[in-house]
Amino acid sequence: MASQPPASSGPGRTLAWALGAGGALPFLALALAPLAGPVPDWAWPALVGYGALILSFLGGIRWGRALGHRERRAADLDLLASVLPSLYAWPLLLVPSGQALPLLAAGFAGQWLLDERRRQPPAPSWFLPLRRALSATVIAALLLAGAVHPV
Repeated sequence: MASQPPASSGPGRTLAWALGAGGALPFLALALAPLAGPVPDWAWPALVGYGALILSFLGGIRWGRALGHRERRAADLDLLASVLPSLYAWPLLLVPSGQALPLLAAGFAGQWLLDERRRQPPAPSWFLPLRRALSATVIAALLLAGAVHPV
């Protein structure tokens, strides 16, 4: 019988890191765009929209993990928590971009905190380091974008 690879190098790790890095690129590109010159008017709402979309995606991760719970109360709590990112992010699409960007950063920070605290059912050992790296990158990009956004 073949031995199982350690979770730190298990299936999906490399692809998840690559996709995560690719998903961070729009945050970085739009946050750093002012360094290249004037930013088109569409860029700031696009960043807010992308941020709301990705924050909602993180809720979907929690939904999927809730399906692995063995006890109903824990599953119910995670299912309820899984919809919070979407409910938080959606109204930010209606807020002026300069105000929405730091609020999105706060939403990502809250999701990160929740991921650090709720570790059941267990995820592969590479999941939290990935989430930490991506969350830190996205939060920094959103805060930077909020700081350079014209009022």
